[in-house]
Amino acid sequence: MKTIRYIMGFFLFFTLTSCNDWFEVSPETQVSSDDLYEKGNGFRMQVNGLYKSLGSSSLYAQELTWGFLDVLGQYYVRQNLDNTYQQVNDRQYENANVLPIIDGIWSGMYKVIADCNNIIEHVDKASNSIFELGEPERLKIRGEALAVRAFVHFDLLRLFAPAPAVNENGSWIPYVTSSESVINNKLTVKQVLENVERDLLEAHTCMVPWDSAIVYSDYYNEEVIRMWHIMERFWTDWNTESEIAEFFGHQRSRLNMASIRGMLARVYSYMGEKKKAYDAIEEAFAMGGKWEPWGFENMDWLEPGYGRLLSDVVFNVYNTRAGDINAPFITAERPLYIRNVYNLFPAQNQIDGRFERLLSMLSGNYLSIKSKKGN
Repeated sequence: MKTIRYIMGFFLFFTLTSCNDWFEVSPETQVSSDDLYEKGNGFRMQVNGLYKSLGSSSLYAQELTWGFLDVLGQYYVRQNLDNTYQQVNDRQYENANVLPIIDGIWSGMYKVIADCNNIIEHVDKASNSIFELGEPERLKIRGEALAVRAFVHFDLLRLFAPAPAVNENGSWIPYVTSSESVINNKLTVKQVLENVERDLLEAHTCMVPWDSAIVYSDYYNEEVIRMWHIMERFWTDWNTESEIAEFFGHQRSRLNMASIRGMLARVYSYMGEKKKAYDAIEEAFAMGGKWEPWGFENMDWLEPGYGRLLSDVVFNVYNTRAGDINAPFITAERPLYIRNVYNLFPAQNQIDGRFERLLSMLSGNYLSIKSKKGN
């Protein structure tokens, strides 16, 4: 897979870098920034927008998960793919059908980065007083924007540049830290990874005052780490809640200290820094706490296709239509039949919950129903 993505990045970059507008991406929020950032509500709205943008079909609701990337990785039976995905499967990067997908990934990711930078620039100038929970809330928002910026740059690097074990040098992608519409210089793999690490460590520092705070929870009737419980003191009744409770409740689904440690482990592993990767993931597991420890859950009680277990969640991106986007591809009309299922799950491993719960047979072939529309 790494080889495939390296090949894609190598040819794609030299094909497309003449388009300077790819490096000139403005934040979608630029026009109304001053109005949006007068109160804490505006910052919360903008942070939610980051997760929603990442959840578009051109990014993680399709192309960067079960769509373009998995087709590129040869995960599906070719003859059952539609025409465009057959061309993706064959790595026809300059094809008129394929190029817009790649363009959408590149421009969509850099628009998210531009919005991150817009948030960071405004939150750095904002007074603690406009946030209901003061400085910890302001820093938490800053930390989330930094973490999203790092996450997106890291995936762009893996898509459009060689792995560091192959080549740390050469200029590949820009690391953008300003919302201004300017042409940014491309950096080496090593330089991009250093920037990713810096942003994640800074994001972690920003989140400490919020995510590590111990507070008393009426729900649990004891003290818990603040990031692990619903802020019931902001609820008015079971049907109504304040905006701040909706934003900060269920923090497990958002980028937090633990998910940042997990991301750092991925980055360090990619860099070949095994000891740092081990230490980072150990720290992430330690954040699980008494009520929501990490680990693999038993899937026996799950209905087929409903494979989202809380203990598996590191963080989420948002798209309420994700199941609808996936639905046409788990039918006989446009099936994404999985190749080599019995090599992935030989007979002795078919008790694996993923085989039992996340695959479904159609016309004698297996489909992934991991993204099936659910409740």
